[in-house]
Amino acid sequence: MLDVAVIGGGSTGTSIAYHLARRGYRTALVERRGIGAGMTALSTGVVRSFYSVPEVARMAAYSHNYFLRFAEEHGVDVFTRCGLLVVGGGPDADAIRANVEMLRGMGIGVRLLAPDEAGALVPGLSRPKRFSMLPPTS
Repeated sequence: MLDVAVIGGGSTGTSIAYHLARRGYRTALVERRGIGAGMTALSTGVVRSFYSVPEVARMAAYSHNYFLRFAEEHGVDVFTRCGLLVVGGGPDADAIRANVEMLRGMGIGVRLLAPDEAGALVPGLSRPKRFSMLPPTS
C-alpha cells in the first residue's frame, strides 16, 4: 500500500518523490512519457537563485545548496559551478536593486557590480550604449 503518488517525473516530481521516500513515505512516481521526458528534458540545466518571487527564490536556493552537496550524498559529481551575471539598468534599476536586497535578506549570496567589476569577471564584456549598468549600493 502506498502513502503518496507523485504525478509527473520531471525535475520537480522526482525531487518531491525522492524527499518523501527519504522521510519514510511509501512513494510511487507516475509519469506517462518517461522520467525527465517533458519540460525537464528541454531545460538548459541551469541552477540559479536569482528570482524575483520569494517562494521560487527559496526553492531555488535549496536546490542550489543540494547540488553543492550532491557528490557527498550520491557519490557522483554532477554539478559545475559557473556563476551568473545579470545585466540591467535604466528603467529597471530600482526593481533590480529591490530584488537584490530581497535575495540578500533571504541569505542568498548576490551582489551588485559596477561595470568595471563585471568586465573584470567577463573579459570582453562591453556596455551597450542604450544601457547603463547599476553601480554597487554598498
